[in-house]
Amino acid sequence: KQGENLPFVKLNESDFIKRQNLFKIGRLSKNTMAASILALRDAGMEAEDTIQNNNGIIMGSIFGCMDDEIEFFRDLHDRGPLSVNPMKYSNATPNAPASQTSIELGWKGLNLTLAGDISAGLDSIGLAFDLLKNGFSDGGILSGGYEMFSDPLIKILRAGGTKQKVLADGISV
Repeated sequence: KQGENLPFVKLNESDFIKRQNLFKIGRLSKNTMAASILALRDAGMEAEDTIQNNNGIIMGSIFGCMDDEIEFFRDLHDRGPLSVNPMKYSNATPNAPASQTSIELGWKGLNLTLAGDISAGLDSIGLAFDLLKNGFSDGGILSGGYEMFSDPLIKILRAGGTKQKVLADGISV
């Protein structure tokens, strides 16, 4: 219903993500995968039923995976290039959640991430609509936005003058 608050959902990651991938991917990607699978279920579909189609994903984010990025570069600075795990960098890029969700779902269609603008999540939905309307994709397009708030990011926002209270991470699909 319009104006109704959505409930906070506590997720069991193993209900949504293949066991071999649980330790390879970052928290924001795990949450994006879970939200995407729940969105598919809300639409009456299961992830396994969507593989044959040319489905795609378009997501938007202002900051992306800043926590993972800060951790990677802190390790690089403190311990040097030979001691950092290169797999950690794959979690640090803004497109990691959309890309890893697409891989987890087995989708081979369009995969885009709009990053850096306050309306990136909404822009991704508008772009998905336009692409479907104009026949660019013969499958469906999962679209939405994600942010992961952390102490380092909140400190950066506060230093820039942001006064808003950050309540929680957010993913909308």
